[in-house]
Amino acid sequence: MFIYLLEVELLLEDCYSLKDKRRIIRSILDYARNQLKISSCEISNHDTYNLTRLGFVTISNQRNLAKDMLEQWLERIISYYPVQLQHYIIEER
Repeated sequence: MFIYLLEVELLLEDCYSLKDKRRIIRSILDYARNQLKISSCEISNHDTYNLTRLGFVTISNQRNLAKDMLEQWLERIISYYPVQLQHYIIEER
C-alpha cells in the first residue's frame, strides 16, 4: 500500500477578504473530496486572506497511480482556479 501527500502553497488572486478565500478553498477541497476521493484540508495561513497552504492525501495499491493522481490534481488546481502556485511537494509516506 502506498500513501502519497501533496502539500501546496497558493497565492489567491482576486481575493480581498476571508469570505472570498473561503469560497475558493471550499471549492477546491469539495472537488477533491467528492469527485476524486482525495482527503484534503487547509493546513495553515488560516487568517491570511490571500495565501493558503493545502494538504491532499491519497492511498493506492499502485505507486504510480497515487502519484499521478496527485500530479494531475495539482495541474487542475493551477489551470482551473484563480491561484498562483508558490510552492509544492509530493512525497511518499
